[in-house]
Amino acid sequence: MPTIAGERKAAAAEAERLTAHAAAMTGTRSNPEAEDETLRRLTALRAAIAGQRTDAVEADNNQHGTELSKYMTQNTLRLS
Repeated sequence: MPTIAGERKAAAAEAERLTAHAAAMTGTRSNPEAEDETLRRLTALRAAIAGQRTDAVEADNNQHGTELSKYMTQNTLRLS
């Protein structure tokens, strides 16, 4: 059965651990503006790449759609 003194000791150790962890995390966020700017630029880059991929797929679909349309027109005329 845990004692109050044991629980106090465990709580103090946990508080010390969490304080040390908070100090370590604060040190890693020394320049949040630079990190935020980097994330904004990466987001813009991903959007640009996604836009290029979308444009390429649309162009490819349009090209194949045009070829299919020509093929269908030519074969439909032969059947008439």
